[in-house]
Parts: sequence; C-alpha cells; structure tokens
Amino acid sequence: MNLIVFRYVFLHVLGLLLIIYYAKKYQDEEQPLWRLSLVPICFYAIEKGLRWGRECDWWAYRDGYLDICKGEITNWEPLFYYVCKIFSVLGFDYPFVILLFTLLFICSVYCLLYYHKYVFALALPIFIIWLSPLAINSIRWIVAMSFAFIGIFNLLKSNIYISLLFLSFALFSHLFCGLLFIPVYMLFFYNRIILQAKYVIIISIGLVLLSDFSIVKEFTYLLDLFADSDRYGGYVHNADMWFTVD
Repeated sequence: MNLIVFRYVFLHVLGLLLIIYYAKKYQDEEQPLWRLSLVPICFYAIEKGLRWGRECDWWAYRDGYLDICKGEITNWEPLFYYVCKIFSVLGFDYPFVILLFTLLFICSVYCLLYYHKYVFALALPIFIIWLSPLAINSIRWIVAMSFAFIGIFNLLKSNIYISLLFLSFALFSHLFCGLLFIPVYMLFFYNRIILQAKYVIIISIGLVLLSDFSIVKEFTYLLDLFADSDRYGGYVHNADMWFTVD
C-alpha cells in the first residue's frame, strides 16, 4: 500500500470514527447537537470537499464553473446556476465552492436526523456511508438533496412554508432529485401510518441488497421522451451505461 492510498484510507476511517464517536455522545448525553457536531462536520467537509479531482463529475462541473466565471451561461437548473454565478462574482475558486457544497450536504444530514436522537448514533453513520459515494460524485444532485433534507427538517418542525421553500430549492437545483421528495411531503400531510417501521426497514434493506440494475436497463426506452432535450439528452444517451453491472 503506497502512502497516497494509506492517507486516503486513514482519513476516511478517521472521519467515520469521529462521526460515530460524537453521534454516540449526542445520543447518550444532554449536550446541544451543534456543539458535538462541529468537529465531525468540519473534518468531513474539509476531507471530502478539498479532495482534488474526486470522480468524473468534479471535472465536468469544474468546466461549467469556469465557463460561468467567463460570463457564459450553462443549462444547469436556475438556482444551482445562480448560486455558482454568485460564487464566481465573489471570486471563489472551484475547490472552495465544492467545499461549501460538501458542508451543505453534511449539515443537511445532521438536520434530517435531529429529531431522531434515540437512533442517532446508528442512523448517522449509515446515512454517511450510504450517501457519501453519491455526494462525492453527483454534485448538483447532492445540493438538491441537501435542500430537500433541510426541507424535511422544517417539515418536522411544522414550518410548512419554509419546508416548501426548501423543496422548491431542491427542484430548482436538480429537477429529478427534487421530484423524488414530493411523495415524502404527501405522506406527511396524509398523516396515516401505512406500514410499521420494522416492515419499512426490512423492505428498504431488501431493495438495496437484492435490486438488479440490469433489470431496469430493459426500461430505458422510456427515457427516449427526453432524448431531444438540450438539458437531459446527455443523460439519456448514457442510460445504458448507468443500468449495467459490468
């Protein structure tokens, strides 16, 4: 194992251990979450946010951001575009922008789990392990998801209008990601228990472990509806690659 790989693994493991340690302290002790989350949030944001060239989307959005800095217009969703535009006007370098997006993501996960203290020490590491690969690569998607998480946090606080505002932020950052969270709001307002928690957990784990993306590949022809779109055509042309396990 060379030194670069060792540092990579070491920092990942250290970050996860910090998250677990402080999550356990929050669950077991009567201390405010902001105080116990400061260290793991900062470590995560710096370690993940400042990784140079992380995954392919990092480079793609770097090109788009540099185009914005030159005064050009991208076909990104409007909120994401104007956030990047503001950052470019402020003179922020691209790695610092990714750091801010990473910080938004990790803070949103803490917000999402804020009212679930009794499972916080278990749920937080699972969420981080599950979502980090997505957060590292799919930059615009994870920005939208972060807004949606903050929206759900406000939904649980009964701040309905603020929660809907953040849902709209998600939709105008990444349309498809935002649409996925609309059923969450529908279930909240329906205010009925459809399934007991244990069955939801079993079904969710089963779907994650047993799902086969190669099956979904058979239905990619439905995406042809968007094939002529300037905004989504590129995704459609690469759809076969997404849903293969090769």
